[in-house]
Parts: sequence; structure tokens; C-alpha cells
Amino acid sequence: MRSDDDTEGAGSEPVFSIGEVAHLLGVSERMLRHWEQAGLVSPPRSWSGYREYGAADIGQLERVVLYRELGLNARQMKEVLASPGSLAVDELRQHRTQLVDKFKYLTAALGTLDKLIATAEGKAVEGENMTNASKTSAALQAQAEQEEAHERWG
Repeated sequence: MRSDDDTEGAGSEPVFSIGEVAHLLGVSERMLRHWEQAGLVSPPRSWSGYREYGAADIGQLERVVLYRELGLNARQMKEVLASPGSLAVDELRQHRTQLVDKFKYLTAALGTLDKLIATAEGKAVEGENMTNASKTSAALQAQAEQEEAHERWG
């Protein structure tokens, strides 16, 4: 962090370099530059051309990091950040619904995968008394017994 004496006309607000902000937010400097290019943040520049992030910039970037974690792309983030409160909430609710649907799909896929692994390992699948291999074996055994009974007693 640089003090007021290090910046020209910065007022009393502390400013942070791109490296300090990247470290603070847990993202790369390259990602911060990308977000700036996408119009998600516009930090002022010092007289020497260095980016100077203030509290408002960092607050904006914290929201961007959150939206990124939620799966929004840069275009969607820009729309949410530029929207009045109610429109931003609508966009976030819509994205939440999409995430819930994706979660349900992935949960079902995970259950199917677990069953396939259990079947491949010859284990009983949860919710079923026998594996598919056991069911096939039992069906063949029952058919053989029926054929034998038919041969013996008609």
C-alpha cells in the first residue's frame, strides 16, 4: 500500500498496486488486467501510469470474484454490476436457478456413476438387493430349475 505522499492528488484514501490487490483477492495480475479490459473495473492511473486501486475498486473487484465463483462470465458480470438493484437480483436469481439445475444433474450423474462402480466391483448397489450380474445369474438359475422341473414332471 502506498501512502498519500506517494500519489498525486489521491486525497486521504489509501491506494493499492495491482500486485497488492491480486494478492488480497487471490487472483492473478493478469486476471485483474483482463477484468479491466472487459470494463468490470477502471482503476485510475498514477502520473507514471501505474494502476491505483482504491477502496471502491476493491469492493467492485470483490463482487467480481464472487460472481466468477458463481460461474458468471465477464459479460454477465458487467450486466449485473451495471444493473439497478432489482435487475441485478433478478439476474442472480436466474443464475441461481441454473446452478440448482446443474447441481441436480450432477448429483444424478454421480449416483449413476456410483452404481456403475459398485456393479463393476461386484457389490450390491444401494437400494437394490442384488447387482445386475447377480440378478442375471439368479434369473438363469431359475430358468434352469424350471426346465429341469418340466423335464422331470412335465
